[in-house]
Amino acid sequence: DIASGLVGAAAASSNPTEAHRWLRGDSHNLTVAVSDAVASSLTFAFYYLAQNPSHTTILRKELEAINDISASALQAHAPYLNAFITEVLRVRPPNPSGVLRQIPKEGVHVGNTYIPGDVTVCTPFWAMQRCE
Repeated sequence: DIASGLVGAAAASSNPTEAHRWLRGDSHNLTVAVSDAVASSLTFAFYYLAQNPSHTTILRKELEAINDISASALQAHAPYLNAFITEVLRVRPPNPSGVLRQIPKEGVHVGNTYIPGDVTVCTPFWAMQRCE
């Protein structure tokens, strides 16, 4: 996981004080990045529930019938909740901009389009999840 990589790099450093500063800064950045994505996702989830009270009713009934609210139990016994979360993340991805990828030297064909090699491309998640 990310934390073990950060801690391992800090432990291997020849300058513990500097390594601790970097570790603290990296940990802070990760916390902010994750909380921002979670906040965005929760905002849209509650927005869609407020716009569609019937979905809120269905979710409430599904959750009231489940005694164990652990993540594994919800994954196994709350199909509507899982579908709702998946759909919120599809429609409103926390990081809509996508990730960068480097095209191999020989280039690639995507459908009828040729993309030359050594080019950096980005397909935004928001657009990709609406492609038919």
